This record gives sequence, C-alpha cells and structure tokens, in this order.
Amino acid sequence: EHAFAHARAAGCAWIDFFSTPSWRHWRLFFRAGFLPYRSRNQMEATCRRFEPEVHDLRNWQIVPGDRDYH
Repeated sequence: EHAFAHARAAGCAWIDFFSTPSWRHWRLFFRAGFLPYRSRNQMEATCRRFEPEVHDLRNWQIVPGDRDYH
C-alpha cells in the first residue's frame, strides 16, 4: 500500500518487482493489477567459503539487488 502511494507521489507510471510465486504478498499485487512475467532466468547461489553455516539456507536472504540482468 505504501509503495503505491510513494510511487504515485513521485510521478511514477509503473512499479516493477519480482518475487517467487509463493511470496505471501503476491496475491495482493496480482489483485492490484500486476501481471506475472515468465523468465528463463534462474537462481544460482554459490560461495567460496566452506563453513557449515554458509550452506544453511536459513542464513541466506535474496534481495532485488541480487538479480543479474542479461
């Protein structure tokens, strides 16, 4: 809700975002008029460190800046 208000106030014509289909807010965005865009991009997360905590998915967070554009 706040994202939409801020975008309108800034004069934005649209908002882009990406998420997995299981994201809990996806239905809200869909009802607001957002449409799914299928991509052939896939995530590949790697790390050169070998500590056990690095390989625990609970210690990872994916944010929009982590996406590579082709």
